Amino acid sequence: MRKCFISIVFVFIMLISITPNFSFESEFISGATTNLKWELFLDGYENNVDSSSPAIGSDGTIYIATSIGILYAINPDGTTKWQFIGKMTSNSPSIGIDDTIYIGMGDTFYAINPDGTKKWEFETGGQGISNHAMDFDGTIYVGAGDGKLYALNPDGTKKWEFETGGRFRFPVIGANGIIYVSYYDAFPPYEGYLYSINPDGTKKWEYPLGSWYIHSPAIGSDGTIYVGAGDGKLYALNPDGTKKWEYSVSSINSPPLYSPSIGSDGTIYVGAGDGKLYALNPDGTKKWEYYANSYIPSNPAIGSDNTIYFGCANDKLYALNPDGTKKWEFGPVGDNIESSPAIASDGTIYFLSNDKKLYALESESSWIESDYQTSMQGYANSYWPKFRQNNFNLGRYYTSNLITQSISATPSTLVQGETITITMTISNNRNDTAANISPSNLFHSGTGGISYVSGPSPVSLTIDGHSQETFVWKYTAEINGSVIFTGNASGDNWTLIKPTDSNEVTIQTPASLSSSITASPSTVVQGNTITVTMTVSNSGDSTATTVVPSALGKTGTGSAAFASGPTPSSRTIAGHSEANFTWTYTAGDVGALTFSGNASADGGLSSSSTDSNEVTIYIPNGAPYVIENFDERGVKKSEIVIPYTLYDGESDICSLSVEYYYEGSWLPATEGVGGDGSVGLASSTTGVPHIFVWDSRSDTMQSILHKTKIRIKPNDGLLEGPWTETGIFNVNNKRPDPKVIFGPIATARLKAVKELLAIIEPKLPEISTDEIEKMMDEAYMHIENASNSNDEVYISSELNKAKKLLEKIEKILDSS
Repeated sequence: MRKCFISIVFVFIMLISITPNFSFESEFISGATTNLKWELFLDGYENNVDSSSPAIGSDGTIYIATSIGILYAINPDGTTKWQFIGKMTSNSPSIGIDDTIYIGMGDTFYAINPDGTKKWEFETGGQGISNHAMDFDGTIYVGAGDGKLYALNPDGTKKWEFETGGRFRFPVIGANGIIYVSYYDAFPPYEGYLYSINPDGTKKWEYPLGSWYIHSPAIGSDGTIYVGAGDGKLYALNPDGTKKWEYSVSSINSPPLYSPSIGSDGTIYVGAGDGKLYALNPDGTKKWEYYANSYIPSNPAIGSDNTIYFGCANDKLYALNPDGTKKWEFGPVGDNIESSPAIASDGTIYFLSNDKKLYALESESSWIESDYQTSMQGYANSYWPKFRQNNFNLGRYYTSNLITQSISATPSTLVQGETITITMTISNNRNDTAANISPSNLFHSGTGGISYVSGPSPVSLTIDGHSQETFVWKYTAEINGSVIFTGNASGDNWTLIKPTDSNEVTIQTPASLSSSITASPSTVVQGNTITVTMTVSNSGDSTATTVVPSALGKTGTGSAAFASGPTPSSRTIAGHSEANFTWTYTAGDVGALTFSGNASADGGLSSSSTDSNEVTIYIPNGAPYVIENFDERGVKKSEIVIPYTLYDGESDICSLSVEYYYEGSWLPATEGVGGDGSVGLASSTTGVPHIFVWDSRSDTMQSILHKTKIRIKPNDGLLEGPWTETGIFNVNNKRPDPKVIFGPIATARLKAVKELLAIIEPKLPEISTDEIEKMMDEAYMHIENASNSNDEVYISSELNKAKKLLEKIEKILDSS
């Protein structure tokens, strides 16, 4: 009758498993009511899932592996998301903080991305990788068939290995990163041990157990390690490796005790090979037992309402009340239930049966995803209270613990010598008080350098339920670079906080200002604009704020009148940057001029005073003009005389450039006889007229009338300046080349003198005075001097003096 009933039910389940997303009240349930949400058949050989327990990802995806090397990702509605094919002989998967899935298959340990692609793999030296555990820092501890316990980095590289020659199984992680792992010899008599291994891979201690058949340890809130063995005993060991107590099952055959779970009140729940689930007090005495009529290899899971769930070899899943009474049972299903159930946030219980199916049941143990306290409130507040650590079967600490922390470092950017304040905020998400909380040493990493000042303050504290408190440290920034602080905290009966990193702090070199000044143009004509630019550079890392230039100083023989500036009036200059300020001045007195100044900024920063380049202020050349030359007979000559005026403040000898314009190009002009190409200036304050005689017939074709023009530029000293040009004039090259006696200015002045003498001399006999006679004698002297000289400049000067005297005499005569 039972076989017929099971066959009918099996066919019914096979039919409905084609569409797994449904809910119904199961005929398999006795006692209280629960619902089967769905079931999913997994391909594989017989007994393909007996050693694997499901794990639940952050998005609700269920991960399960089979013995033929298939890792399944199942959606919460029971549909298959993806499959990953690896090697045979799988165990339970685990899930990292970044949702990477880890699984051992054959002799290889795999890391799988959430999309089902392979992230990396690590090949061990032997078949039969055990279940594994992950530490806070992402280190993965894997026992392999080659007799080694491997510590792998999150990127799949080997951190270290610990070798004994036997087989390591079921590592768990306790306080201070200590690894506890069951082990048995590879050769007779197959002795079993519990090893305690330091995080650096060195052995801390080992404890011999009475059988090679050893299961996953669990850790109580006081650090006690509980481990079941095949000799019918549950061992309770102190953290130092000494035995606290042992509990023996009263049976002739000494049935094995499997993996325990620790309740919130310290009760130890453990299944046994005699068909009973035992509840033991923390002192090792029996609290109660529940008989399920077949061996119980499944590790119990405890719901948020303290319901205890476990599978049994009689093909049933049981739900017991905390007092040991049955709440309900589900089944029988098609075969043994040996995996540990996983409980999702909505209370769904996922478990595997050896009938190759994954089952999803509704339960009363739902909780809010963000409230991890509720999901784990049935367990001891310890590092590893059950197989796979938590109800998700993650194989690692859940990231949201009952006590949480954050570390902040302020300011995030500062300058060498300033103070960094580190604040560790501890939040107590529990209902009860967290007592005697103290922070660990604060570590720092990065390229920056710091020095300790004070902290933590306070040294320890107590936090009420659902409250938070802070610890504070002070450090001085010493060396520029980046710094990250790391630390955690612990308290009475718990050390759950994962070490946390602070934000990154950037230590900068202080702002450092330097300035340079340029004045342009370097030579400028009186009345024109001088532009002065101060470039302020910040060679430090930090920003210089409110950078303001000083008023500019001026030194030198020249002068300039302020016109505008500075523009802008202030600037903010980022680290390793520069900014410009500009002024304008109007060029004044002739001479050299240098500007000087500096800049300052907030915080007492300033640059050293610096000088600009030298600016030379000069008077522009008098514009040249053309006078065609005549001899004493008034005959026009071919040489062209170019009068011009030069100015100089230092009586320099000035070189000239003279060019003529011919057929579209400027060409060097040939100096004619009497030309003044190198002139010694006689005056330092007034312009002295000079002439240049152009030998036009050397530069242009003879016997032709040309249209041209001349330009002149002084080349050095204060006379350095722009070209000045004549207007266009005609050049007549038809006559022979005569010798020049007078230049055009002297000729013009001689003509003016002769005209004045012609007016004055007839009147002298009638209106002569001593004053007039004296001026006449002086005028005649200047005329004589001019007549006796071949120096065109001197001739012009003497005739000019005579002309002025004669003009004065003429005015006197006209007034008489």
